[in-house]
Amino acid sequence: MSNEVNCWRALASRLGIEVTAPVTVQVGDESATFAALLPQFGGRKGMIADPDWEAIDPHADALLRLGYGFSAIEIGSDPDDESTKEVLRDWGWTVSEPMPDWW
Repeated sequence: MSNEVNCWRALASRLGIEVTAPVTVQVGDESATFAALLPQFGGRKGMIADPDWEAIDPHADALLRLGYGFSAIEIGSDPDDESTKEVLRDWGWTVSEPMPDWW
C-alpha cells in the first residue's frame, strides 16, 4: 500500500487538494485502514480511496452511514493528471472552500 499512499500524496501536491494517506477510520467496533481520504470530494466526510475492493467491501455500508463515499481506485506511480481530474470532478467538490484552478 505504501506506493499507492505516496502516489496520493504526490497527486495532492500537484493538484493542490487535501489528501490524508494512509487513513484509518473507526468503523463500528473496529478500525479500518485505507490508502487515502480525500476530504474535499465525495461524501459529507470525504472520499475513501483504496486500490483493493476487498479492503472496502466489508465496511461499505458503515462507511456510507458515517458520511463517506468510497472508490476502489488505483492511481499508480505515474497517474495521468487529466484522467484523475475527471474522476475527482465525477466525485464532486463537497466543501464550501474555493475549488482548485483546474476545476
